[in-house]
Amino acid sequence: MNRSLITMMVAASAVLWIPSISGQSAPTVVTPLSSTSTTVADQQWESLKNLGRPVTLALSNGAIGKNPSPAELAGALVAQANQLKGFYSQYPTHAAAKEAKRLEGLALSRAAINGDASQDARRRVLLEEIRKDASVPEVKRYEAVAWDRQVTVSRQAPATHAAKMTAQEDISRALVAEFPGVALGYESLLAVAHDSDPARARAVLADLRGMQMQLPPRVASESLILAERLTLIGRPLAAILGPAGAPALATAIKHRPVVLYAWEPGNKYSISTARRMAKMAPSALLIGVCLSTDPIAARTAAQREKIPGEQYLDPRGAASALAITLQFNRAPLVYLVDRAGQIADVNGLVDTGEKLARIIR
Repeated sequence: MNRSLITMMVAASAVLWIPSISGQSAPTVVTPLSSTSTTVADQQWESLKNLGRPVTLALSNGAIGKNPSPAELAGALVAQANQLKGFYSQYPTHAAAKEAKRLEGLALSRAAINGDASQDARRRVLLEEIRKDASVPEVKRYEAVAWDRQVTVSRQAPATHAAKMTAQEDISRALVAEFPGVALGYESLLAVAHDSDPARARAVLADLRGMQMQLPPRVASESLILAERLTLIGRPLAAILGPAGAPALATAIKHRPVVLYAWEPGNKYSISTARRMAKMAPSALLIGVCLSTDPIAARTAAQREKIPGEQYLDPRGAASALAITLQFNRAPLVYLVDRAGQIADVNGLVDTGEKLARIIR
């Protein structure tokens, strides 16, 4: 959602903001120890508190390679869930017992996303306990519910980008309704608008405006910027370039399709995006708008990195007339301009192949 206090699932939840194995038996429940074991429990918790997250899979024993299969990931996550259950079963009064139970639920949800179905009943029971427990911070309950909802989406396996956006919009709206005090729900809904077709984006933005009193400042600001970008669709690019001090670029278009992109020196993603666009749309004219306030350094970087296409360099960077008109406030951003010279899309980073085939090629 480009964004995060929280990691995003790459495939199943490309726009859902959620905080950053199978068939194994549950752990044996151990009789609770006395308070004299507090130090031991604390030490054990230190070794467990980061479990349940994809980046902390225990791969050091060599049982799982550097590129584990979904089944191997699922197995490792269920094993981690069992470790967490073992902890709070052994130390039920420990201050971290509820957090261990919550992480157990996260581990099981991630295992389910990777194909495990053996722990579904256990996962659902945990989820209901967590979501109803008011002593668990709202943002942590949000995380547990968000990952559980991703299980449903992953199993539905939406075939098209539009279907994925429909599923993500449903999830985001449900999360906002259930957890109105958590900023991440609004971030998730904004991400849906960012990654959707113009009609859906406008509808979501209209709803976000209706939530104005609840919106986090960043969401409110980004919503206005995205709304302005959407107003550019259908406008002739030449009519924007000329008044912005780039008449030569306006003349260069000459009924050619255009890929217009924002980039910055040192921003490797923006540079690789420009190169990818050049490969994917060889017939298009590429125009790069550099957001650096140092045009000399930008020109040097463009030559050194072989940034493709014509370049617009302005010492005002993102405050230049062209960048402001285009709402190029960050990099990378990609707009697609059709052969008639009109801006046809303001989010070429999403569903790129289909859009290029429809607009550019």
